[in-house]
Amino acid sequence: MSVINTLTNTISNTITVGTAPDGIAVSPDGNKVYVANGNSATVTVINALNDSVAATITVSTAPWGIAVSPDGNSVYVTNSYAGSVSVINTATNTVSATISVDARPIGVCVSPDGNKVYVVDDLASTVSVINSITNSVITSIQVGNRPIGISVNPDGTKLYVTNNFSSSVSVINTATNSVSATIANVGGPVAFGNFISSYTSTTGIPSQTNPTPTISIYPNPNNGTFTLHSQLSILNAQLIIIDVLGNEVYHQPINNSNQATINIPELSGGVYFYQLINEKETLRGKFIKE
Repeated sequence: MSVINTLTNTISNTITVGTAPDGIAVSPDGNKVYVANGNSATVTVINALNDSVAATITVSTAPWGIAVSPDGNSVYVTNSYAGSVSVINTATNTVSATISVDARPIGVCVSPDGNKVYVVDDLASTVSVINSITNSVITSIQVGNRPIGISVNPDGTKLYVTNNFSSSVSVINTATNSVSATIANVGGPVAFGNFISSYTSTTGIPSQTNPTPTISIYPNPNNGTFTLHSQLSILNAQLIIIDVLGNEVYHQPINNSNQATINIPELSGGVYFYQLINEKETLRGKFIKE
């Protein structure tokens, strides 16, 4: 697995996992990365703070898709040649349940409230809806031909399923567990992906005259005390800090000219994103709380 530094767009580390890694998911606090190894029938657990392998968990045949529950307590892995989903207890790094689904499960996602797990089957052309409390299949929804990827929108009301052989995307109403729309002529979609949380949205009007805005944070990683520095004025700005699930965890006005020192030691360890917003610019970055 390659670790990419997003500030420099360079590979900062390479971690050896199992054979043929296919799926990947990150814990909500950003501290763990889970990799489904298709030919090894295992899931590699990686400590994201030091890029080391923390555990290797045996699942079933040909694990492919993988998703973490919003509370970080469970990981769901589709075993594509076993017709099942393995449920991993993240506290013990053990398989706590195995759920039988349709013939060849591939894509998987979890509802924002954590109560439902949605699994795509590319042979049966279905989406299985799983109750995460009872680890049982509630219903099965017919979609297009050979679906692969699946994603749930941030409020949990819609699912989007890529139908590879139908060249379409099925839109599912999660309240009724039925297809509410089909988007056609999208090529042969195979995409895996999730909706990007609110930290990517743009606020304010981009400057047309100022130089390209830059912002830095140091130290990074830090213990919750750090300094923000920008080449532009950050007077009358708002600092917003967001966790990896898109939840706002900190908000304060900034009235310094070009830098400000922030002290929030109460944050849990993990990866965070920040926005510095004034009337002209939105400056963004990320940091790690140790």
